[in-house]
Amino acid sequence: MTLFFVGMGLHDHLDLTFKGVEIARRCDKVYVELYTSLMAGLNLRKLEEILGRKVHVLSRGDLEGAKAQEILREAMEDDVALLVPGDPFIATTHIALKIEAKKLGVEVKTVHAASIASAIPGLTGLSFYKFGRKATVVYPEPNYRPEAAYDVVKENLLRGLHTMLLLDVKAEQGLYMTVPEALRILLDVEEKRREGVLSPEALAVGVSRAGSLNPEVKACSIERLLSLDLGPPPHTLVIPGDLHFMEEEALMYLCGATKDEVEVHKRRLKLLREVRAL
Repeated sequence: MTLFFVGMGLHDHLDLTFKGVEIARRCDKVYVELYTSLMAGLNLRKLEEILGRKVHVLSRGDLEGAKAQEILREAMEDDVALLVPGDPFIATTHIALKIEAKKLGVEVKTVHAASIASAIPGLTGLSFYKFGRKATVVYPEPNYRPEAAYDVVKENLLRGLHTMLLLDVKAEQGLYMTVPEALRILLDVEEKRREGVLSPEALAVGVSRAGSLNPEVKACSIERLLSLDLGPPPHTLVIPGDLHFMEEEALMYLCGATKDEVEVHKRRLKLLREVRAL
């Protein structure tokens, strides 16, 4: 039979597409995972009312352990739907499950939905085509302080590209990283390496609750952004690269940046490249 990966969109149960609802209603079993991203407005009871059936909630361990094999075995005999936040296969966990399904000869079909990858350009006014590699800012641990996100920001800035930074989620511990937390982590790396990638006057954009009817979008210096309350999660951080004049206007008129902050940003990028070229 078939394993359906059904994207749920970004914010709540109402983001599920008509196609997704129809498929989930006719599947023999429906699962949902909510740990790869926070859907702040999701109400599980209302989701079950919409679908007219029980929805089984999966933990991170379920999809990365024995439960995944059980789901695949069920999909060999019945139609099974796996509901996931955002658009399917943004998370590598879902890709791994799709590969395993194919190995077993299980048919796989996908219902796409809104993704943070498309929502952020729309909310900020930054061109979709000018975003470079994405990265996740993760919580440091006593013996683990990764710097990969900093490296991605540096690489993108040197190429003039924008950087979308996803923020760490530890759903089972109730931890959802905020924009100020992510900025402090990145500034700690800058303090250690002193490569001029980030500084208090650098321009950044904080976004919270993308996909909801009341998202918060603020572009300003990192120094100012550190002191702002963007409200409840999920949060996303953007470090802009080179700006087209329309992007400059978007950051000022849609996101609240000042003309001075935009001009400082352009001077910083020019200096970063000049120093790099030496």
